[in-house]
Amino acid sequence: MIRSALSALPLLGLLACNPYNPDLGDHPFKCGTDDPKCPDGYSCDPDTNFCERGGTSAPDAAISDGEPFVCNDDHTIEPNDMISNATTTPIPDAKDCVEYVSLAICPDTDKDLYRFRVDTTGKNMKTIVNTNVGAGQLTLRVLNGSGNAIGSGLPIDTAHIEIVINNLATGNYYVEVAAPPGVQNNYNLDIFTCDDTGCATETTCQ
Repeated sequence: MIRSALSALPLLGLLACNPYNPDLGDHPFKCGTDDPKCPDGYSCDPDTNFCERGGTSAPDAAISDGEPFVCNDDHTIEPNDMISNATTTPIPDAKDCVEYVSLAICPDTDKDLYRFRVDTTGKNMKTIVNTNVGAGQLTLRVLNGSGNAIGSGLPIDTAHIEIVINNLATGNYYVEVAAPPGVQNNYNLDIFTCDDTGCATETTCQ
């Protein structure tokens, strides 16, 4: 009988240390490496990499339509968070417009910059960000060659943020997509340069 009881002790020890025991107390512990990173009732704090009581074990991101938010994988254009490493568009050397899809501002400190050039004084530009505005509004700006903002975009409906700047001088310019603190979101981007005021007829780059 004594031998039987002792043989059960290792099993009891394993149960007591099981990281998915439903009663784990309030003290945080390290997040796991696989999903779910934390047990039910806990969420992984990305800043400390500790599981905290409260929330769920779903990935830490915005929730849209009841489903966990998943960032698009846009590593092929990263890093492009400064004018010195901005993604170079084919404007104007190959075409007058460009479209990028399956992009993301993740984490919320991310910035995406895209460089285009104006080769003729007086050209106009339009930039359209296609995103789920309700899931977290992204910010859209156009910067001049020195990195100073010369215009900011505004939502025109629940799916689009737009900016139009007319009569540009020749030189390099940058479209910057970013987010306020705590906001992550996916997006598509169209950039147009054109001769007609406001690039009025441009909606998608073909």
